[in-house]
Amino acid sequence: AFYTTYYQTPAPISEAQEQQIIELVDDTALRVTTPLKASEQVGRMINYLSDFLGLVSLVALFLSIVGIFYLYRSYLFSKRKTFAVLKSIGMSNKMIFSSQLWHIGFLTITGTFFSVGISALLLFFANQLIQQVLPFDLVLAPQLRSVGLGLGVGILGVYFVSIPLILGSLREKASVLFQEGQDSGVSLLKINFVNYLPLLSFFLLLSIFVSHSIKIGLIFMGILFTLFITLYPILNFILSKSEQKFKFKKLEHTLSFRYLTRYRLSTISIFLALFFGSLM
Repeated sequence: AFYTTYYQTPAPISEAQEQQIIELVDDTALRVTTPLKASEQVGRMINYLSDFLGLVSLVALFLSIVGIFYLYRSYLFSKRKTFAVLKSIGMSNKMIFSSQLWHIGFLTITGTFFSVGISALLLFFANQLIQQVLPFDLVLAPQLRSVGLGLGVGILGVYFVSIPLILGSLREKASVLFQEGQDSGVSLLKINFVNYLPLLSFFLLLSIFVSHSIKIGLIFMGILFTLFITLYPILNFILSKSEQKFKFKKLEHTLSFRYLTRYRLSTISIFLALFFGSLM
């Protein structure tokens, strides 16, 4: 345990006087700290804490990206025959792609501006509460840099997720979709991970930005990526073997477990998202 004793001096202590006091104290267990150095240490700790919280926010962003991925993939899956009809009446893939980009862009921009407005409203109420608790004035106001970062993350993040899904849905053949009981060889369930390299680069740049350090950002993303490529094959192997090993008496338990083992990508991605969230 550490014990602190404060002494009030009539004038601020200079660095030379502080060094003289340190030389007079012959006990190595005692430390001499001036208010200036103490405030500098607190400032550094707050900066480190803010950088860590910024990296934690990336995990929350990853959770939201997973949710957007499955919601938008479900939407595109329900619109497959609509795309087939549009192709049959002469619309090109470029026109369908543009229409979907405008659609997702309108929803993204509207939702992002709405969330920024809600954040500004919450800051207003937070200021009212802080003024009642703290003896000094502390005003929280949304900065233009923070607003721009929120808009950029909200818009670009959704586009980096949705564009590969749109491209995958446009590979469906219209003639096959109109045949009863037939399906095309291209499926939205098959994911081309190369198309998500921009999203990975986006997260890498964000980690460097919020940590204010290229080294820390690279190490953070390297740890997450290493955990992902390590846990994914292990979990995939466990799920593949569990489907044959475990049997349940109740039908609802059998169906739920079968869903987990057959839709492994969904199971593993949701598990990893929750795992990273709990880990941080």
